[in-house]
Amino acid sequence: MSPRYLPILLLLLPVLLPAAELTGTLEGQVVDGNTRQPLPAANVHLLDTERGAITGEDGRFTIPELPVGIYRLQVSMIGYETT
Repeated sequence: MSPRYLPILLLLLPVLLPAAELTGTLEGQVVDGNTRQPLPAANVHLLDTERGAITGEDGRFTIPELPVGIYRLQVSMIGYETT
């Protein structure tokens, strides 16, 4: 029996930074795209970096001390299609 692949919905929470700071924190939540239920233990990776996080039981993650910029995220979890 093959695993059923469901879409993942990633919710990002913007974090306000003082203009003089050069680093910030990326926070977000990974939820099932159909049920909107949080996905614990999902792997969140910033592409082209070695930075990432694993979601908690509530699907939330935090990546601190991140240089300010634009990043591409990859989210993966067993039983779900990588997004």
